[in-house]
Amino acid sequence: VEVSLGERIDRVEVRLSDRIDRLEDKVDTGFAVQGAQIGELDRKLTALIAHLNATEAVEAALEHRLLMPGAGTTKPEGKSPG
Repeated sequence: VEVSLGERIDRVEVRLSDRIDRLEDKVDTGFAVQGAQIGELDRKLTALIAHLNATEAVEAALEHRLLMPGAGTTKPEGKSPG
């Protein structure tokens, strides 16, 4: 059975198109996974930064109390809000 050159080219094009489609699907899946991982890392980094900022604020408050004699032992001036 003799196959024309045009038919052979058509079959090769179909096979290549199928392979390209599969590769594009793999790439899209990979990007989706990476996007999810980046989102998770961003969430964790944001939480870590918030924790570090809170820790820094607590340390600064404690340092201020330690540097100021009597800090925290005197009554605040003015009326209480209640």
